[in-house]
Amino acid sequence: VSPYYVENGSGTKSGAFSKHYYAGSDRIASKTADDAYFYFTDHLGSTTHITDRSGDVAQYAAYTPYGSLFREYRSVQPYKFNGKELDQETGYYYYGARYYDPSSTLFLGVDPLADKYPGIGGYIYCAGNPIRYVDPDGRDVWEINEAGEITSHIKDKTQDAFYMVAKDADGNYQRTYTTDANGNKNYNSVSFEYGTVENFQSQYSDDAKTTFLWYNVRGDNNGQQLFELFADNTNVEFSQLQLGQKGDNGLNIISTSCDKSTERSANFLLNNQYKFGYTIRGHNHNHPDNTPYPSGLSSRGSDIGFSNSLTNISLRNGSDIPAFKIYLSKTGKYVKYDRNSTIFDFPETTPIIDLSTVTVSP
Repeated sequence: VSPYYVENGSGTKSGAFSKHYYAGSDRIASKTADDAYFYFTDHLGSTTHITDRSGDVAQYAAYTPYGSLFREYRSVQPYKFNGKELDQETGYYYYGARYYDPSSTLFLGVDPLADKYPGIGGYIYCAGNPIRYVDPDGRDVWEINEAGEITSHIKDKTQDAFYMVAKDADGNYQRTYTTDANGNKNYNSVSFEYGTVENFQSQYSDDAKTTFLWYNVRGDNNGQQLFELFADNTNVEFSQLQLGQKGDNGLNIISTSCDKSTERSANFLLNNQYKFGYTIRGHNHNHPDNTPYPSGLSSRGSDIGFSNSLTNISLRNGSDIPAFKIYLSKTGKYVKYDRNSTIFDFPETTPIIDLSTVTVSP
């Protein structure tokens, strides 16, 4: 169970609810200064009952198939159909990428991927079958900008796909790509079998004053592909924390704090979960400026300090010393280091003297 500060569609903190608690992607509780509320949902994720701290029913709601309120007893929170926020003024639900109008059963914006489904209108909700399907975000892919931020996301029932995006001249996000000699587009993307990305979390940290993002990816090769996609196409640092078994069953945590010169989410995840009995096999991270050596060689902090802490955690858990590597997107190569690395292990850190130019006076 993880605590979150949740922003509403206008980008502000959600009303009187200072903190929300999630199990995976499901909201299970909300806390205010005066009380706590616990959520009960149906198979579509719609909030049906809410109880307060005493166990009394604080809210009850029933819905029509397309999300209009059929019956409601009190209203202590705005998260209703599919667990989405209902705007009381407009009557629209906020789905992240688009707004949805339950009275017309249509989205207010066209699906940017409508060309993938020519038989379904670009405004149609859940292919016209709201009893069976859920549209968590109004779109059906992950799209990531150069700052490492998610611009849109929905779980695709056939695959887990990631696309890099950038703003065009009009300020709209478009998928980025390269072209080959024949003019064919090669999108900066990666896709996996559905379920490869087992979990995603986004959590705001009051202490760090930033949002941590992380993806749980099954399989070392899959984890490496996603890590390198992000490292090659963003200007921020990402981590790849490798846990458990090696190979196809390996668990890879791909994380970022969306900083250009540091990656704070890995340390946060370790302190809150993964230092407690997990087998830690390795940790990779990228340097956006392609610096080919770890930071902290002199101070023994930063990269070197983190590798020392992670090594100590692993040894206390009875595991081997993890492998540490820096990924350089410019060359596509990895640079190895460990907690005992010094400047003498990396010639790039010191000036190289050309002895042929040195003269010795008699």
